[in-house]
Amino acid sequence: MDLEPLFWHASRPHHHEHQRLTRLFSRQSPSGDCLFFVVGQNGDNDELTKTNNVGKYNYKATLNSESDVLRNYNVHDDGTNYVNITPYTITDQEVVNLDGSPLYTTKYGQKDAFGTATFTGANGDGTYELTITDSSALKVTGEGKVTQDVGKNIYDTTVELSEAMNGNYQFAGGVTSKTCENKASVTPAELWIEKKGF
Repeated sequence: MDLEPLFWHASRPHHHEHQRLTRLFSRQSPSGDCLFFVVGQNGDNDELTKTNNVGKYNYKATLNSESDVLRNYNVHDDGTNYVNITPYTITDQEVVNLDGSPLYTTKYGQKDAFGTATFTGANGDGTYELTITDSSALKVTGEGKVTQDVGKNIYDTTVELSEAMNGNYQFAGGVTSKTCENKASVTPAELWIEKKGF
């Protein structure tokens, strides 16, 4: 259905309605079947245009607004009147420590606690913590070995989304766990030398 005349026949006192619908239908898929959004990526920063959580939303009801913008048209429901909001895909670059340090750091010869990494959510969601579950800094072979050799940001770190994030966020491929390359370090161990005979 060609909805462009709908926008231009909307009365001027309801210009905000024209803008809202233009934003809505300018995102129509090439097939004309439905609308797709990535959560948080709507091109606007104001509170009124943030997306809902991931899922399908029927938009036909929203066209029947108080301004009666469709008063000159009959809307035909072909069963595909929905907006499909898909999860936001987190990139490696967005997984950080706020102080700029590596995601995981341990001393040579010891296994320090993994802790968490940080991701700033889309759509005004704020900051999330991602659980660190593994690091290649600890993947070694040989009896008594605990860590790899000393090196800064040359080892990988694996992070995992919390259950609270699983609905609206994902890593590439739709997975909930991701190994970030070159984001772990091994620092030198302290060497103590005992002086005798002085």
